[in-house]
Amino acid sequence: MVAYQSQSLTTLGGLNGGWRYYDVDASTFEVFDTHNFYANISVAVNDTPAPWAPLYSARSLYDPNGTWPSTAPLNATFWDAVATHMSTNLTLLELYNLYETRASPLTPNCSTPACQAQKVCYIRSGSTVQGMACGSKNGPY
Repeated sequence: MVAYQSQSLTTLGGLNGGWRYYDVDASTFEVFDTHNFYANISVAVNDTPAPWAPLYSARSLYDPNGTWPSTAPLNATFWDAVATHMSTNLTLLELYNLYETRASPLTPNCSTPACQAQKVCYIRSGSTVQGMACGSKNGPY
């Protein structure tokens, strides 16, 4: 199962605001990509709004070599492969961690194997309650 949730448009917690749009097949309602944007609030001075800028495309970020067929939706199989890759690729996990907070300078560090394992467990959990079972030792949650 896949649950698509958008990030917060507001800057709650001092994090950058963000928004996302989806490439969706109009017949099947399958999601083929997400396009994520953010506003860097550190450049908003004296009520000058921060401009919205592209942050990432899910398909480009998580399948940079184009191994997932372009005609296939970003379904549970795709996201399982991404989570599996994150469990062995700390660089990919750190990118996820940064983009989870919309490239905020307040992004907590997650560069240890313990944090990596806990973050992947949380991603796969599907809910906050189940994610709490992943533990909190040396992790961001």
